[in-house]
Order: sequence, then C-alpha cells, then structure tokens
Amino acid sequence: PRMQHALVTILGNLIDNGLDAVQICAAKKFDLTFSLSSEVLEIFFVDSGCGMDEDTIAHIFDRGFSTKGAGRGLGMWLVIREIDAHGGTIEISSKPGVGTAFQICLPLELQDI
Repeated sequence: PRMQHALVTILGNLIDNGLDAVQICAAKKFDLTFSLSSEVLEIFFVDSGCGMDEDTIAHIFDRGFSTKGAGRGLGMWLVIREIDAHGGTIEISSKPGVGTAFQICLPLELQDI
C-alpha cells in the first residue's frame, strides 16, 4: 500500500507537469514507460515540452519552487520525498525548447509487488 501511494504521488505530479509543459509547444507528446525486474521498478517519463535550464533543474525539488507562479511548488518536492523514502533515485535530462526526461528507480521488495 505504501508503494502504491508513492507511485500515485510520483506519476500524478510527473503527468501534471508534463501536461503543463507541452501546452505551449507544437508537439504535444509525453511517454511513460515502466520496466520491472525482481528488485527494481524503473519509470521513464519523457515530454516534448519547453524543457528546463540548469538553474531550474537545480531547484526543481525545493519546496515552494515553481515556474508556474505563486501558490505552487509542492509537486516535485513531494516526488523527491517519496523517492527518498523508498531508497530510490531520479535522474533528469532536459534541454530548453526540446523537452525533459526523468528516470526513476525504486527498489522493490516482494510485498511491494
């Protein structure tokens, strides 16, 4: 159940941000892929949105940081909290004007599956 809550938080926020990111772009596309082994769940999320510069990436997980205006900035903070709580990792690759890719690895135990 705890892993299910983490996945809802992680995926919900990635999808919400991805939908926002592609709104201003001609190519409105994102891909979500899962890879499951006996010990690790990998999540790959790629969008064709506006991308992020290095400064934005450096602050993306800060509580209250948002490129969407005031009163925002909790989603990615919640994402990193869930990833950290489960001993996972996240890698971000982004290029302004091209899009963003996230790779998340979450260790699994038998009861998580």
